[in-house]
Amino acid sequence: IFSFVQEIEGLDFLGALKLLAERAGVTFRPPDSKLTSLKDRLYVLHEAATSYYVVRLKENRQAFTYFKERGLTDETIEAFRLGFAPDGWRTIGPALAPEGFTEAELTQAGLLVPPAGGEVNKSPYDRFRSRLMFPLADAAGRVIAFSGRIFGAGDDGHAAKYINSPETPLYDKSKFLYLYHRARQSIRRADRCILVEGQMDALLSHQSGLDETVAVSGTALTLDHLELIKRLSHNFIMA
Repeated sequence: IFSFVQEIEGLDFLGALKLLAERAGVTFRPPDSKLTSLKDRLYVLHEAATSYYVVRLKENRQAFTYFKERGLTDETIEAFRLGFAPDGWRTIGPALAPEGFTEAELTQAGLLVPPAGGEVNKSPYDRFRSRLMFPLADAAGRVIAFSGRIFGAGDDGHAAKYINSPETPLYDKSKFLYLYHRARQSIRRADRCILVEGQMDALLSHQSGLDETVAVSGTALTLDHLELIKRLSHNFIMA
């Protein structure tokens, strides 16, 4: 059964274990940050980064108010672990360093950008600066990447409105659908999948009870996306 779930959900063994444990009502304890496997380290790193961004959102009243003005409730903001990346070139590294994460690991996770052109005496800098943060989770609910919307001091008219994590050992955007991990069972029950364009549309749909909604994240709709949906239902609505 583990191999089957790995294949059908596109997960590694630990992801399948987590998914099945939740389905069986068994407590799953995630691996700690001392594990040496790169993927295991990156999963724990993304979890730590998510917690960091969640706390920063609570500290930034303007960013929190923006989510509220867009129609999200306090419960939705908390349940979907929305966050905020401060306006600084080097914030995430020092924040996660006490937990043992290195600049090299943060760069592999896509949270840091290496200096361009092999510049010497320069350190990597934060990819996400002054942005509202949406954690992107795999089918087992583990955060594997982020999408960030420009907000506040960084919104100078030149920065991209949205940026996503780059391709990493965990994240392949052509095979990823936002909120797929939350929508799977609802898609099966409703025998339909609703596809929207962005994170806010998906969040508001779930908040309104349309839990069978997913969204593309920084890419066009691909055959891999359609394969994910087809496993659960043949009824597909683009909204």
